[in-house]
Amino acid sequence: MMNDRELDRVWRVHLSARREELACQRRFEALGEDGVAFVAGMLRGADPEGRDAALALVAENTGLAITLVDSLLWLSVSHAWAGRVRQVLAAVPSAEIFPMLTERIPRLLNQALVEEEQPDDNFRRIAELLEHLRHWHLLGELVESAAESSDGDVREVAEDYEKYRSLFSER
Repeated sequence: MMNDRELDRVWRVHLSARREELACQRRFEALGEDGVAFVAGMLRGADPEGRDAALALVAENTGLAITLVDSLLWLSVSHAWAGRVRQVLAAVPSAEIFPMLTERIPRLLNQALVEEEQPDDNFRRIAELLEHLRHWHLLGELVESAAESSDGDVREVAEDYEKYRSLFSER
């Protein structure tokens, strides 16, 4: 077990690292569009450590999350990153994020039906996101669209989320 001096030293190192992290965040914010483009690239890049760091940066700044909503939605259908993205988007006030999701998600799902080998994965991850955010109205639209799909696995997503039908009219 650590003694008090060792605990104090570890705590001071932690505080120093946190101050440095906050200073770096301010430097990224000062970069403006170049910084935003760099973070978007990290979110979409193959480097998991870079992606994790970018998500941590976005989680600290809801304005950045709003700006990068397209990259976050792209990442939200990934099995590995969906949970983190849900947490980041849940921190954004619903009055700000819901209109953006309402505009973008139908397009994302239509694209999945055309381009993806397994569109049901995209439908399921987006349904999980909408459930997490309690965006019932848009979840209702997703369920309706999924129910009309010719893909049986996509229709299964609709069946799984039918239990929320009584909430679908909520905005």
